[in-house]
Amino acid sequence: MDSRKVSSLSVKSDGSDSSLNRGNNLILEQIGEISATEAGAPRSVTSSGSFICMLGGETHVFVAELRVRADSDCVVNRRAVLQLPGVKEDKHYHDAAVFQVSPNDYRLALLGERKNKERFVSVVELVTTGRVLGLGEEMAVYDKANMLGKGVSHIAPFPPGVGGESDLLVFSNIVRKLKIEDSGSTIKPTSARVPIPPECMDGTMSVSVSETKKGFSLICSFRTKSAGKNKFQVNWFHGRRDEISAPAGKSSVKLGEDQEPSVLLSDPRDTRSAYIITTNQAEGTSSFCKLVRGRKLEEPITTFPFVIQEAAFISGPDRTLFLLVLNQQTLQFLVFHLTKTEGYRGLQAVWSSAPEFQETNSFFHSISCSLVKWQLQCKLADFIVSPRCSYQVGLATLLHRGEIVPEPETGAPYRLRLLGGDQINDVLVILLDDIERTFEAEEESLSSMNLKVCLNGSPGKEGLSLISGWLMAGRLSSVEIYCTRLDSDCPGGSDRLVLHSISSDVFRSYIVEQDWTQTPKKEGTFVLESSADVSPSESSGMSPACIRTSTPSRPSSNRSAGSRIPSASNRRSVNLETSSLMNGSTTSVQKHELSAVISQVEDSIAPLARANAQIRDSLEALEKNLLYLRTVSSTEGELNEN
Repeated sequence: MDSRKVSSLSVKSDGSDSSLNRGNNLILEQIGEISATEAGAPRSVTSSGSFICMLGGETHVFVAELRVRADSDCVVNRRAVLQLPGVKEDKHYHDAAVFQVSPNDYRLALLGERKNKERFVSVVELVTTGRVLGLGEEMAVYDKANMLGKGVSHIAPFPPGVGGESDLLVFSNIVRKLKIEDSGSTIKPTSARVPIPPECMDGTMSVSVSETKKGFSLICSFRTKSAGKNKFQVNWFHGRRDEISAPAGKSSVKLGEDQEPSVLLSDPRDTRSAYIITTNQAEGTSSFCKLVRGRKLEEPITTFPFVIQEAAFISGPDRTLFLLVLNQQTLQFLVFHLTKTEGYRGLQAVWSSAPEFQETNSFFHSISCSLVKWQLQCKLADFIVSPRCSYQVGLATLLHRGEIVPEPETGAPYRLRLLGGDQINDVLVILLDDIERTFEAEEESLSSMNLKVCLNGSPGKEGLSLISGWLMAGRLSSVEIYCTRLDSDCPGGSDRLVLHSISSDVFRSYIVEQDWTQTPKKEGTFVLESSADVSPSESSGMSPACIRTSTPSRPSSNRSAGSRIPSASNRRSVNLETSSLMNGSTTSVQKHELSAVISQVEDSIAPLARANAQIRDSLEALEKNLLYLRTVSSTEGELNEN
């Protein structure tokens, strides 16, 4: 067994690449190798639980039980090459898959062919209770050609079954769902079927099935009738109970002959995440890529210097994930531990132009406002809003129908503090990279979300260009950016990209507010929110007075949750209490009441100052609009006279 090492195939940032390989958020660490030389002509690699299964030739199967951990080498507990049933009757097999019918009961699903060329699906017991692995008798067989279709080539079992039952998909000119019952003793057809797309009739290459909240998702790669540019195609099918829907819209991904889709993989921890291994036969290499429905493949997460036709994911303890890839030349499995990079959340921002702040603060380019204390000191905030600051600072949040969107993995509201630095200063680039990593499998949901950002300066050109690209591609519903200033060469907005101006005082108040974790109610720290009745296209003319914060400065305050300004009744009560205390004796009770009044008055100053700044900005905007209307009116009058 090789010693534990970080693979030379790993994709990691060395700190020199400001783009940080956007979208590539996995690191592969090789933890061992498994020899499979005794299998002979290996194909059809699958996994279930701690077991892997691989068809060896047409008559044998290789089965191994693995122990994989992130902090140790991969260990093979048991292994065996087992002869499949019916060899004496000239049966041979085209596909095999291991699956569970209950937590400790494993079965093999087999796609076989008889001497008369009839193909069948069978279930065989996998004996795992003894010291050695073995195969039991054939438990069930299903061979009705009118239900299985023509040219059956692949089978794919569902994730772990429950109560002795599981499901199995069979691929031919149709996709048919079979039901496995009685711990594998019965195979029944279901009415769930869907034809293979006409342009994909040249052959199914790889399949991956995963369960979702609403049913199951099926990803298939096919050879097409095209040549060259669109020689291969990946399609998404969706099913629910006994129904399977055909691929619709622009969900397919088309690939050229240098990207042969040899393996499709679904993350067993998060079924929304899918990956693909493509092979370049001419160069003898394979690429491991993130697979997103309807989107072209991005830069590979890693490239292997050999051809890969078989691979599988296997889950470890504590939600760890491992990738097994088969080197067809050496007949060895390489075992990799997969870990996610933190992206810009794990990179410190360097401020060489402001070393006095760098020495006393630990800056990260991106941090979650929902998970850590993120507020900045007043002295630093004063520097950030001053003309002397050359670094971009911003806050961002994602909203869906007025509610802050939770992060898929942590469930925390998606609110970020963003800092530029010497390495990369465009916080919009940092933000989009973080969104892509956080919502990597939520493309459909992301397309209906509204992104709101506030910045201490004009947005960067690269960031604005990327945002425009996201909007054009439908990856976001709308974007609103609030800036303390806008450069003269800054491009204008659109109906889905709105640029607002806010005062430096308002922005400063956002970055020094009391931390939301210090309040009992734990509300959001800021929500750049327009009127609920105004669409993004209509909000372009709205004044900055519509911007508000939603964290109360002090939880004991009696003011309304939606306003930072004390109500009139509150102001009257403050005056009455103050006057009574001025005229009365200073007992201990009165001293306590006096302290409370002072605190209440102090709390009122900041929001009143902020409201005053917002009103002043609104008045300026109204004056500009009034001047514009007067100009238009006078121009129309002159035209009518002429």
